[in-house]
Amino acid sequence: MAKPVWRGGIDLGSGRVTCVVGRVTDHEVEVVAADVQPSGGLNGGGVVDIESTAQAITRAVEAAEEKADQEIESFSIGIRGAHIESFNQQGAVSIARTDKEITEEDVAHVKESAKAVRLSPDREILHLIPQGFTVDKQTGVVNPVEMEGHHLQVDAHIVTASSTALNNILKALSRASVEPDSMICGVLAAGEVVLDRNERDLGVVLIDIGGQTIDI
Repeated sequence: MAKPVWRGGIDLGSGRVTCVVGRVTDHEVEVVAADVQPSGGLNGGGVVDIESTAQAITRAVEAAEEKADQEIESFSIGIRGAHIESFNQQGAVSIARTDKEITEEDVAHVKESAKAVRLSPDREILHLIPQGFTVDKQTGVVNPVEMEGHHLQVDAHIVTASSTALNNILKALSRASVEPDSMICGVLAAGEVVLDRNERDLGVVLIDIGGQTIDI
């Protein structure tokens, strides 16, 4: 069995900070410890007081690490709030090679083409979620790699966040000596945890009811 990898998750909610410590083995995560700390520095999922938020993050991380008896270096940060917006977008590329076989690189390129959308200066892309691919005229393709075609298209859902809001979160994390390795929309993370593949394929509405915000 591979050596377990320890990971931390920090959720910045409305008026509270949650830290979870997990042990990752063979692509499975075992939650080992968690701690919740109130914070007057958060309002509606956004930072309104950097120092207060940093103190809450520090308390939550230290308490969770003590419970797990493990120091964590890698953290994923769950964020929420009214500054998060999303929309659908398409991207497309031509397969110019003679063999016409679609590669992982082609899939990466078509995703990047979907990101080529004009955003306001204070917005940045947080996630690009492929909803399906089209190879030539064949729709509903889940994984186009190794298929043959002349034209590859992706239907994607793009989640954006306010750069200002993200920068304030990063400042609070830095003051708490936490180096994030990823920023995740909180309700998407919740969906990965509580919804199985069949539910996602059939179509559901996930409602995350927080202290001051409701995310769908």
